[in-house]
Amino acid sequence: MQFRQCRVNAAERTAQKEIRDFDRSLSYFESRKVSKGIETLPDGFTHSPVFLIRNLLRVLPAYYVAQTISRVDDESGYMAPEIFCKIMAASYVGKRDLKLTPARNSQIKKFQECYLRLVASLGGPFDAALKTLQERSAVINHRHRITGDAVAFIIEEVIAMKGRIKIDGLQEAFDAFIDSQVLIPGKWHPIPPEQLTSNTLKSRLLQKIHENLEEYKESI
Repeated sequence: MQFRQCRVNAAERTAQKEIRDFDRSLSYFESRKVSKGIETLPDGFTHSPVFLIRNLLRVLPAYYVAQTISRVDDESGYMAPEIFCKIMAASYVGKRDLKLTPARNSQIKKFQECYLRLVASLGGPFDAALKTLQERSAVINHRHRITGDAVAFIIEEVIAMKGRIKIDGLQEAFDAFIDSQVLIPGKWHPIPPEQLTSNTLKSRLLQKIHENLEEYKESI
C-alpha cells in the first residue's frame, strides 16, 4: 500500500512539472504582440496578439493522430514550424510578425515536446490519449467561441428584429445560441444545420448570429 502511494505521489509530482513546463512554453506564444504596436480603440487601447492559441490547440492533437505519433521523442511526427505558426496566426499579422528565427524555431520544438510529455503523463496508450484530446479540443477550442465584440453586434441584430419575430421564435433562437456556446465535451449542442438554412425569421436571426461569430472570432 505504501509503495503504491509513493508511485501515485511521484506521478502527481511529474504531472505538475509537465504542466508548469507546458504553461511556460505556451506563455511564450501568448505574449507575442504585433509589431505595429498599441492601437487606439473607441473605448481604450489594445495591443493585438500575433497568435490565436486556441486555433493551435484545436488542430494539434488531430495532426499528431494523423501522423500516428506514438511517443514523445518521435520528432518525425512534429509539426513543421511554418505550419505551426500559420495555423494560429491571426489574419491581420504581417510577414515581420511571423518571421521564423532560430530562437522561434527552438520555441516551437520545445512547445511540442512539452505538449507531448504532458500527454504521456496521463498514462495509458499514447495514441488513445491523443484521440481523446482531439475530440475534446474540437469542442473546447471551437472556432466560433463568442467574443465581446460579437455580442455587441448580435444584440444589434436582435434589436433590429424587434416587433417582427414572435417571442417564442426569439426564445428558441436564444436557447439554440446559448446551447451552442456551452463548449463542454458531452454537453455541447451545436446549432443544427437545418436551423441555419430555412427561411424563417428565427433561422435568419441564427444566420446573423453565426455570421457575427465568424466575423469577430479574432476580436476581444
